[in-house]
Amino acid sequence: MSISLQFFGAARHVTGSKHLLEVNGKRVLLDCGMVQGPRKISDKANRDLPFPADSIDAVVLSHAHIDHSGSLPRLVRLGFKGDIHCTNPTEDLLGLLLPDSAHIQAHDARYLRKKGHRVEPAYDAEDVATTLKRARGHTYHKRFAVCEGVEAEFFDAGHILGSSMVLLSVDDGSQRLRILFTGDFGRKDLPILRDPDEVPACDYLITESTYGDRLHPPRTDLQETLCGIVEEEIRDGGRILIPAFSVGRTPIVVYFLGNLMAAKRIPKLSIFVDSPLSSKATKVMAQNPQSLTTRPVKSSIAAATRSSSMACVMWPMSRKASPSMLSEVGSSSRPRVCVKPAASCITSSRASRILEIAC
Repeated sequence: MSISLQFFGAARHVTGSKHLLEVNGKRVLLDCGMVQGPRKISDKANRDLPFPADSIDAVVLSHAHIDHSGSLPRLVRLGFKGDIHCTNPTEDLLGLLLPDSAHIQAHDARYLRKKGHRVEPAYDAEDVATTLKRARGHTYHKRFAVCEGVEAEFFDAGHILGSSMVLLSVDDGSQRLRILFTGDFGRKDLPILRDPDEVPACDYLITESTYGDRLHPPRTDLQETLCGIVEEEIRDGGRILIPAFSVGRTPIVVYFLGNLMAAKRIPKLSIFVDSPLSSKATKVMAQNPQSLTTRPVKSSIAAATRSSSMACVMWPMSRKASPSMLSEVGSSSRPRVCVKPAASCITSSRASRILEIAC
């Protein structure tokens, strides 16, 4: 009779979340994220998992961001046969983010091979397809069985669409424990997503500490800050490039810009969202209105996904469509804003793309 917990990722660094709970020989993995950082470190860490994949009985996933989910296809490729438990919106987002991750790895591997480097992706599209078949979506606030001796319940973490705190009820026959894994915990009073649920009572707490050694400054009005930046760049005749996470941040930026234009605080802008993934993720958000804050927000997100709405915003739905839309933005007489995935702003093979947008 025993309960143990080991930390294999996102411990002493901030990516590659992997926490292993063992109850009477049953092994449950909390998150299975990719390590992100210098290639010399990340390639090896993402290829060589710190435990045998076929020894894991089940995975419970806090949310869809790649540093929490991105190694799931590698786990499956190496022999994992169990279920992957997550919220329903997270399951939807995995269907976008994991194929995108496989595509980026293949693209970068081809680029680096041309430069004389031997690089193989950690997984491919076939591994992703097998992984997605193992996903099991659940609603918030409803307990479900993970394996013998372990049950789980999801609470809204308010971080991104579908993000959750995971409350584990563990019974090894001699003791019962409530273990709470927060995943990435969101902030209150932010636009679009609901506030995080109240943290449920627990015996043990596993939580992030990225900002554990500091206090957040008072929350500024983000829309007002963005308004000031846009006004300054318009006066200077500049163009605005905004790096933003495809899931979460991009819809917020577009929502704020739409509000400012509707209120005539800023002139009409040509807004180019240089990310098919962002376009698809915003559609997923519109399909999950129960996770959004208010009726106006739900209406705005739904409208932003319709081609006839917000005509000043261009959402490429494929990588082939992106260059032609970019050309259209470049020829527009309006001031232009480009919202681009944050990760691609630091990827070597896409440096020329940034220059094309900014010039």
